[in-house]
Amino acid sequence: MFLIGLAPLLPNTIPVASTALVVFLLIAGFVVGQGIHSVSKAIEELFGIPNHRAVVIGELAFPTIMPFETIERFYEECHLLFKDRGLPDLIRAVDREAQFETDTEYRELIDYNAAKTLEHLSDDESARIVTMYSYVRSHLHMYGSGRARSFQAIYAMCRSMWVVSGSLAGVYFMYGIFKANNVFTDRGVYPSHLGGVSIPPSIIVLGSVVVALSSYVVFREAMMSYKRNFARYFIIDFLTLRNAEVDFVLEEF
Repeated sequence: MFLIGLAPLLPNTIPVASTALVVFLLIAGFVVGQGIHSVSKAIEELFGIPNHRAVVIGELAFPTIMPFETIERFYEECHLLFKDRGLPDLIRAVDREAQFETDTEYRELIDYNAAKTLEHLSDDESARIVTMYSYVRSHLHMYGSGRARSFQAIYAMCRSMWVVSGSLAGVYFMYGIFKANNVFTDRGVYPSHLGGVSIPPSIIVLGSVVVALSSYVVFREAMMSYKRNFARYFIIDFLTLRNAEVDFVLEEF
């Protein structure tokens, strides 16, 4: 997506629909895509934005998404399956009865909760919850089923698109500024496909700002939504799988 977004800035001597260009974009796109994934993850960590893993850990410590009874059942099944190997005891949930005026406040609480959860736990409690998460994640991965993996993939895509759209907006913003100041003309820079179109630099600059702001809002909201869905179905998938396993054992007897 990032390379396709840069296509209008290519020299106009290169046909945009050429076979060679398409093949190059497919090969380079995979490499660049891996890089964007790593960069987006690093940016998330740099600004302290809780990822999908942190939201699950936060939910297991202080439930804000699922009913407390469901979290209690999750702990019980983990202890039954993994035989108490370094697992935490059930941590009493904080009071969830407070009324929130808007959905935005509720979403922000969940993000805050996930970001701050480990700070309010002892090192031992934190390590045990992370261990429980790792056990369950491995168990779900072995069976390759459940909706949690789908939500994680969509969340990762939204996170990458957040970075891609912001980066492209920055590139076109600078292009519009340079074009407005005749930088390309003065330095004899190659004519691009976009340069051959009569679009005022002010429109390019304004459009890039609109894209940057709108993509920030849209993809940020999407990321938050899919993180919550991942946490919800991470727990539900595990409990559903455990029910199926217990039923299978009972049928064998």
